[in-house]
Amino acid sequence: MPKHLRNDEAAKANVRKNYAELKKNSQHMMMGLMGAGATIYLMALATSGGDDRDRNLVATDDMARWTRYLRLPTHGLTGKDTEFLQLPWGFGLGAFAAAGAQIAAAATGNSKLSDMTGNLITIGLDSYIPVPVSRMNPLDNISAYIIDSVTPSLARPFVEFAMNKDGLGRDIYNNRQSRIGDAYTGGDNIPEVYKQAAKELVNLSNKFGYPIDVSPNTMYFFANNYLDGVSRIGHNIWNVSATLAGAKDFDPKTDLLVLDSFFGKKSNYDAREYASIENQIKEKEKILKMFESHPQQYVEYLNSHPMDAIIVEEFNKQSAGTLKELRHQANVIRSMDGLPMRDRQRMVKDTVLTANFVKRGIIDMFKLYDVKP
Repeated sequence: MPKHLRNDEAAKANVRKNYAELKKNSQHMMMGLMGAGATIYLMALATSGGDDRDRNLVATDDMARWTRYLRLPTHGLTGKDTEFLQLPWGFGLGAFAAAGAQIAAAATGNSKLSDMTGNLITIGLDSYIPVPVSRMNPLDNISAYIIDSVTPSLARPFVEFAMNKDGLGRDIYNNRQSRIGDAYTGGDNIPEVYKQAAKELVNLSNKFGYPIDVSPNTMYFFANNYLDGVSRIGHNIWNVSATLAGAKDFDPKTDLLVLDSFFGKKSNYDAREYASIENQIKEKEKILKMFESHPQQYVEYLNSHPMDAIIVEEFNKQSAGTLKELRHQANVIRSMDGLPMRDRQRMVKDTVLTANFVKRGIIDMFKLYDVKP
């Protein structure tokens, strides 16, 4: 304290009293905001509609998206694939409301404790640490999280590309080996203009005998990081033009220009859960392969985990069957130049939906082996 306060007992008592009052008010504000966030989540959960398998959209949503946005179900008013109105809230005082939603999701069994913990860490660091920390879940891959956080912003996209993880921990490009070149595929959640640009680039360069095969996902990733404003204006204008021309269905996520960030698509629940069990089984497979040339260790491992060899064999069989063929079929459809854009998008959507049914069957099968998402 300043000298004139240190020597004044009444003034010191007044300072302490004011501080205690501010501390109590701050605690009430924090708890009130967390309670409000939890209540909003529970209200959204209670009023949400269902997906194509009648599963609650909020209950099956990816809670990592709730760290930055409040996501309210629109009951199909904005289209079947764009089921959420998104409002930014995970910053400053809003971070406490976002934290309350995470706790409510875990309390209702819609989020794992590890996911809740990782999301709470992300919310806290993102709001109260004066550096742009990564938004990856640190509990999923702590090394990638640290590297992404300490890398300067200018170089961060190249580091993320090398790791094949964007700032949210999602794969940038499909690293599965495909029988079709990258330029003719591309993810279903990126603007169509990048898919067209990738095709034009490889077709044009092929005329000179040196085809440049670049994934549309890669083009979108770097454009989004280094030319965000310009690229957004460009692909939004292209999307609106395509919609007005009747080439594609209206999508508020891509066709409302500056309002696009206020609309969110539903997350692929089956794909997320399938990826979780795939990672668990791949870890088992790595250990089994490691011990193959050490028979004693291999036997000891199987004594402790007698079903692992069967689990790995069965999973590889399931993944190499119908699911692999459906993935190839979706890539073939994506690469069809002569197919109208609207028809191509609908056919891909139907194929992905079928693949999700297959994934759900595999997920349910491996729950019997005690391998759970």
